[in-house]
Amino acid sequence: MACSETRTVVRTTNDLTIPIWPPTTDSSPAGPFLSSDVDSPPRLLMPLSLNQLKAGEIIQRVHGDANNLLCGIEGLLQCRARPAAATTTTTNITGAGQVVVPKSLLGNPALLTVQRLSRDITGDMSELIALSRREATLAMRDSDQARRMRHHRRVIEGRYRAAARAQHHQHKHPETDGPVQLVCHTCNTRRTPQWRNGPAGPCTLCNVCGLVHAMRMRKLGRTRSKKASASSYTS
Repeated sequence: MACSETRTVVRTTNDLTIPIWPPTTDSSPAGPFLSSDVDSPPRLLMPLSLNQLKAGEIIQRVHGDANNLLCGIEGLLQCRARPAAATTTTTNITGAGQVVVPKSLLGNPALLTVQRLSRDITGDMSELIALSRREATLAMRDSDQARRMRHHRRVIEGRYRAAARAQHHQHKHPETDGPVQLVCHTCNTRRTPQWRNGPAGPCTLCNVCGLVHAMRMRKLGRTRSKKASASSYTS
C-alpha cells in the first residue's frame, strides 16, 4: 500500500458521540467504533463523562496521526528500495554486516514529519493514560461516597424501624409499661417486691418506705386519739 500524501484529520462535534455496544456472545469483537464513517445500525448510546469524551477525541487524533505516520514510513521505505548506484554515500557497519543507506533517505524531509507524528502520538498517549488514572480516581471516590450514603441510609432506616416497633409494642401492651416506670417517692428506688400506698397516692412508695409510712400513720393516729380522750375528760 502506497501513500502519496499526508492526510489531515478533520474533526467535528459529531465525532464526540461514541456509541457503546452492549455485551455480545458471538465471536465478533465488541467495543466502540471510533470512526464516524462506518455505516452501522443505531445502537444504544450511554452517557459519557467529560474525561471519556476527551479520551475519545484523543483516540481519534492518535488514529489519524498513526495513519499519517504509516504513510510517511512507507514513503521512506520506497526511497530506500530505489537503486542506490549513484546516491550511496554512507555505509554503516553492524553485527549483521554492511547496510547501504541512500542519500535520498537521509535527506528526505519526510523524516521530520515522521518524527513530529511520533512525538505527537507519544504525547497523546501520555495524556490518555493521565485521563484514565483520573477517571479511576473519580470512580473510586464516587464509589466510596455512594457506600457511605448507603450506610447512612441503612442506619436511618434501622432507627425508624426500631421506633415503629417500640411504638407498636407500647400501643399493643400498655399494661406492661406502667409498673416498669414506678419510682419510690422517698428513696427513688425502682425495684421492690411490693408497691405500697403513700401520701402521694397508691403505689408511690416501695415496700420498706410504705411500711415505715404506715407505722408513722398508726403512731400518729394513736397520739391523736389520746389527745382527743384527754380533752373529753377535762371538758
